[in-house]
Amino acid sequence: EIASLGASFNSMAGALSANIAAQRDFLANASHQLRTPLTGLKLRLEAIEGEGGDAAEQARKAGTEADRLNELVEGLLMLARASSAPTSAEAVDVAAVARSACERWAETADRAGKDLRVDVPDVLAPIRAQPADIDHVLDNLVENAIRHATQGTAPEINIELGAEVIEVKVSNAGRGVPPGVQPQLF
Repeated sequence: EIASLGASFNSMAGALSANIAAQRDFLANASHQLRTPLTGLKLRLEAIEGEGGDAAEQARKAGTEADRLNELVEGLLMLARASSAPTSAEAVDVAAVARSACERWAETADRAGKDLRVDVPDVLAPIRAQPADIDHVLDNLVENAIRHATQGTAPEINIELGAEVIEVKVSNAGRGVPPGVQPQLF
């Protein structure tokens, strides 16, 4: 009976492993295949936007939606990478990453009427991580802070780094995340 149970367990583990690998491959392939038409769509929309007129405004709005779709595709690629073999971490200067995020988002924040600031301690030890992962997390946090900052509130969006424990805070004077939605964030 134990041998039969062991064989059944091994068979189930093999099937599960194959299913996970198939899902990972599907995510990677689907994401990769979606990138090409998205890039073509974005280029065409930018060309229409460049012509001006009523169509330009609609092209700009469609371009924003194409950007959102591209973010979803990038998320799928990240999910596929996360479920594959682990990558090695390296020393990351979080202060430099935070400053870089501030530079990347400064123009977007300015267009939204918000002032994006970085508050970094003088001395900050590097952490071990994947730099692209830290960039991605900060980009998501800053973009959400800009997008969801309530109009008429204080115009500051701050990226703060703690000195004793490496802690990154992105804050604004927005309405916050409703309690019922908070569990879905993570």
